[in-house]
Amino acid sequence: MKKGFIAALVAVTLLGLAGTVFANPYSDVPPGHWAYDAVNELAKAGIMGDSSGKFNGNQTLTRYEMATIVARVMARSGKADNSSKALVDKLAVEFSAELDSLGLRVTKLEQAGFGSSAASVSLSGDYRMRWSDEDVGGDTAMSHRVRLAVNAEVNENTDAYIRIMGFNHTNLGQWQTEQGSDMDITDANVTVKGFIGTDFTFGRFSHKLGIIGAYLDSTGGFDGVKTVIGGGNAKLTAAFADANLFTYDSTTTPGNYRGGSSAEVATVQADLVLTKQLSMAVYYLDWASAGVGIVDPLVGNPAETVTGYAAQYAFNPNWNIAAEYQTQKKGSLITAGRDADDLSVKLSYKGAKANRPGSWGFYAEYFDWEGAALDSYSVLNPSGREALGLGAEVALARNITLEASYYDIKKDKGVSTPTPAGDPNTFAMAQVNVFF
Repeated sequence: MKKGFIAALVAVTLLGLAGTVFANPYSDVPPGHWAYDAVNELAKAGIMGDSSGKFNGNQTLTRYEMATIVARVMARSGKADNSSKALVDKLAVEFSAELDSLGLRVTKLEQAGFGSSAASVSLSGDYRMRWSDEDVGGDTAMSHRVRLAVNAEVNENTDAYIRIMGFNHTNLGQWQTEQGSDMDITDANVTVKGFIGTDFTFGRFSHKLGIIGAYLDSTGGFDGVKTVIGGGNAKLTAAFADANLFTYDSTTTPGNYRGGSSAEVATVQADLVLTKQLSMAVYYLDWASAGVGIVDPLVGNPAETVTGYAAQYAFNPNWNIAAEYQTQKKGSLITAGRDADDLSVKLSYKGAKANRPGSWGFYAEYFDWEGAALDSYSVLNPSGREALGLGAEVALARNITLEASYYDIKKDKGVSTPTPAGDPNTFAMAQVNVFF
């Protein structure tokens, strides 16, 4: 195909680049040429051009050269109108093989034409297979988890995110979980950036408190609103939602989900980066309905409020330590139980990065909990336990990681049930994660 006076006009039309003309960079496109303005704007935008000082508009383009132009147009198409975006989509499908070889994958959603109403749509997911030994009667267990997510740019200020999860199927050929329900929609939300000076999210979203996430680091399950003010070295996050979590609890009867009934909860967290090595966070949670919060069944009644403090320090690029301390208070409306103090510490060395085969790391963590975790990051539920754990992880190949850990549970001291029946003394786990 001929280079570019035609392609130049297409790109200018799509992106609305025509405007102020700057000094002519190409001697073979004089100011009187019919494509002079278009060529100048494309050169200014970095979409087309030749370092020799000539535009060479009569040369033939290869498909790979045209794909490079399409890729640059795609990267700048956020402000184009819908008809122009539809044309970009058609170009992306036509040159999908060449774009893929350039590292830009055109998803099946885009090829089907669903990308014409949004600047970009991406599909991602992960699969996990986990083996665990909970030291209860010598039993071991295998479990599976599949998550699929769609992230769409609605416009330059708005993103939509949807994620579904299937957990612990008795038979992976069935479309039901052991709880008896279809695969859950764990996340379904819209985020508006710059909304009255904040990033505002509404819908069903994932939520985390603290730095480690020992008390809360959920996969979806929060139905409500969340707003983030600031960023960088100082950030304030506030949320109000119904909490109804989907996370499978590996330390209760296999196949059971934690929670069951939703409860309104309000949270606020302030994050501060004090130095390149040191960051801190303070968080607060308040259950709107006392005694209704979702908790681990090991320790009974939930707290009415939770106040926590977290800190993280990087000794160097490889070594990192983080700690969280919180108090769960039983208010006047809860007669059973007492206030609970919880401590979590995690020391990490490097870490497995899914996109870097051969990368690896290990960690040690200690927790001493009197209260109940809502949805902890830890593979072992810390609720009412004191335990020491060691773990290691490695990236076996691109987007495939292997992780193994072992925990020695020192003692159990549940708030209302000091010695839960059938509780393990040790916990071992190995899992493979595949990301796509």
